[in-house]
Amino acid sequence: MKRFLIFSDNHGINIYLKEVLDQIGTDFDGVVQLGDCQNAETEQEIRNIFTCPVYMVRGNCDGMSKLPAAALIALGGHKVFITHGHIYGARPSVPLMTDIAKENGADIVMYGHTHVPYLKKVFGVTVLNPGSISLPRQEDGKKSYAIMTVADDESVDFEICYHNE
Repeated sequence: MKRFLIFSDNHGINIYLKEVLDQIGTDFDGVVQLGDCQNAETEQEIRNIFTCPVYMVRGNCDGMSKLPAAALIALGGHKVFITHGHIYGARPSVPLMTDIAKENGADIVMYGHTHVPYLKKVFGVTVLNPGSISLPRQEDGKKSYAIMTVADDESVDFEICYHNE
């Protein structure tokens, strides 16, 4: 079994991520940060926390970051299209992002930008937005992240998790 941590939109505020990691640990097979780290120092701080691969994309608030706006990565035998989402219009353009994923052989799309968690199967592609680990916008205002678990048979499960404040 493999486990992956997915989060987004920390906007230079890593304290909530650290609080979550104090509860769940740092033992992951990979970490995906979906944009809006805010600065290079925050990006590096995140990379320094983990010993596993860390995949990051540039968000609309990442200024001069050299990170890519989108990428195709492999997580536990699954091809995943990751992006912050702002260049596609985020939630209104979920069909566009799923089309891009399918054209590239990906069965999962992960995006951020909206600060609102979202998990749905769209046109045969699993679409995940973990929400924001620091500045949530959904009605209940809970900070959120996601855990992706891939079984040995490559079946996948996603859980949107909320930070206990």
